[in-house]
Amino acid sequence: FPCVEDHIRRTNALADEFTAISAGRSYSCGIRTDRTAACWGWNEHGQADAPPGQFTAITAGHSHSCGIRTDRTAACWGSSGHGQADAPASEFTAISAGDRHSCGIRTDRTIKCWGDYPAGTPEGEFTAIAAGRYHSCGIRTDRTIKCWGFHGDGQTEAPAGEFTAIATRQDHSCAIRTDATVLCWGNNEHGQTEAPAGKFTAITAGWAHSCGIRTDATVLCWGSNTDGAWGWGVPSGEFTS
Repeated sequence: FPCVEDHIRRTNALADEFTAISAGRSYSCGIRTDRTAACWGWNEHGQADAPPGQFTAITAGHSHSCGIRTDRTAACWGSSGHGQADAPASEFTAISAGDRHSCGIRTDRTIKCWGDYPAGTPEGEFTAIAAGRYHSCGIRTDRTIKCWGFHGDGQTEAPAGEFTAIATRQDHSCAIRTDATVLCWGNNEHGQTEAPAGKFTAITAGWAHSCGIRTDATVLCWGSNTDGAWGWGVPSGEFTS
């Protein structure tokens, strides 16, 4: 059964130990404990062909991936029809791969984006960055959020307040406030912005669903369950990231 085999290939994690992981469109990437990068799943554009070397951060986008090497330079691989895999010659502390663009935070805390990124790049200093499909968001050093790019579903209407973590995807965003509660905004066709009550330590946004790790280390997801995004069963156990 080709469909079953394809699903197994895309979701089977490697039998290694990892310190970081990122899920893209039908593929995933991670950093092993020896700091080398590994990717698995859909590889039509080479997005799962992780380069050699050691990395401190990794991000999987639509059909390209990026990572930060131990010397703080950025490396990207996979589809680059819009320049999204053409990493600039700078040093970075954070990086995020979107659909047709990528963004990173330089060591001076300013943002640098490359590829087909809309509305330019905001000025100021940032501590976190998240690249979505056609929009991006970041957390400034004062903990406020700045979003830019396509605005058709309100995904760039950054809420007021102070935040510690942020995630973007198709056309919605989610963030964790300083009191550990979650707030989401943008397209809510599938309930992906209906953040549950409770306190969280980590957050991530998918195509039309979102997930977070609660302070008791359990996982909670909300939004679309198409293709079993989380309805096959949110895993039991305790998680740290």
